[in-house]
Amino acid sequence: MRRIFSRDTILSQVTTPEVPHARPDFAVLEAGLVIECKACGLTPVQNEILEDHRRREALFASLGMTYVWWVDRERNDLIPKTKACLENVFYNCKGEKAAFVKFLESFIR
Repeated sequence: MRRIFSRDTILSQVTTPEVPHARPDFAVLEAGLVIECKACGLTPVQNEILEDHRRREALFASLGMTYVWWVDRERNDLIPKTKACLENVFYNCKGEKAAFVKFLESFIR
């Protein structure tokens, strides 16, 4: 991210009054981005967590911000479910780093 955005614009562990219980890993406010980095994605029993993130995505969208997940690894059978639920999900384990970087670069103003 530091190769794309200046260091002083990247915030970490951000809280907002609209979502006080959420602490997204990173936010680039001038670009309108909220980024969650996950070591791994969901397990089959975490449907309620996925729904919570879908609500966060909608809330941040209502604030004019784009919510994105960067996931290091995930079980192949769970990826379609997550991608169907959240708009912007990228998987390192699926070789999507270049697509993720290109996505972030599209927010440079």
